[in-house]
Amino acid sequence: MRHITAAILLNIAFIQSAFAVHEKPLTVCWEANLKPPYLQFDENNTLSGIAVDWIEHIFQAQQIAIVHVIKPWKRCLQDVKLGKADIVPNSSFKLNRSEYALYSRPIYTTRLKFFYLENKIKDSQIPVSYTHLRAHETRG
Repeated sequence: MRHITAAILLNIAFIQSAFAVHEKPLTVCWEANLKPPYLQFDENNTLSGIAVDWIEHIFQAQQIAIVHVIKPWKRCLQDVKLGKADIVPNSSFKLNRSEYALYSRPIYTTRLKFFYLENKIKDSQIPVSYTHLRAHETRG
């Protein structure tokens, strides 16, 4: 099975000032597509999830205020590149992104599994490789 590793994409400007006193909150840009249990909304429609809890815990321990924003994925990446966002959690490593931002160590790793109805899908129809998988839409 394919492993997916998520890390935190950090704005280089944030890293350079990481040890300075922060007078304004850091902006954490979350992808609009939710990824339960890592990123979701609770019953009060408040952003929650394991990744949200981790980020909040890390920065609260450092007494650094953060502001959560939710945008489309590409907008979050663009905002980091332009210095409008400081952190994009749930990022997978891409070499071109490392030109303008840094990555943390992975915060979690997942494995993709397929669940299907036996009477509707034959074993021969299940994607068995990444190339085959790319031809299909997957949802969490």
